[in-house]
Amino acid sequence: MKKIIIFTFIMALVLSSCASKDAKFDDYNLSDVAWLEKIISHIKDDNLEKADNAYISLYSEHINSPLVANAMLILSSAHAKEHEYLLANYYIDEYIKLYRTSDNYEWLSYLKIKNNFNAFSLPKRNQYLLLQTLSEIDEFIKDFPHSQYIPYINTIKTKLELTKYALDLEIKDLYERIGKKESAKIYDEKILENYLNGINYVRPKLPWYREVFENSYF
Repeated sequence: MKKIIIFTFIMALVLSSCASKDAKFDDYNLSDVAWLEKIISHIKDDNLEKADNAYISLYSEHINSPLVANAMLILSSAHAKEHEYLLANYYIDEYIKLYRTSDNYEWLSYLKIKNNFNAFSLPKRNQYLLLQTLSEIDEFIKDFPHSQYIPYINTIKTKLELTKYALDLEIKDLYERIGKKESAKIYDEKILENYLNGINYVRPKLPWYREVFENSYF
């Protein structure tokens, strides 16, 4: 009886090990349709990390599949929905590299600008993103002057330029407080040349718990 129990235990371990290997095997060499279904399923389960991993497998196993393009756009939209805008733009950049056409580039460029704007939450710490987005906006207006997205692009541009103007004022004040007169003069000239100079606007207010950290910079 004791030998039977030991034999049964050993067989259970063997079968468990085989099942585990089979389960792992199921995550390889799937069809492109199966990988896309996994991506969609993980998104529905709010598990974007697994969705990203499934995309990597789809891309590595079926790089020439047209479903790779679909997966990129689906994942970009899913990350944007979760306010993960930089990841959303990663997939757009990858899509542009492989599938850019004269018909879709306008729309993709607009999506990137929109995601950058939505990602812009800390003006005093995201100055590079601010300037980069303004540069991309100028390129968009130059390339697509009659785009259907121009009204939205112009709205975003105005908001970002007003943010930059307010930031320049604070930087000038900072240089004046610490005695950097030459640096303050440079920013003063930039402010005087800005078409928004003298505009009346409401200074954005931050929650008290963020104001403490923001003020540590200015």
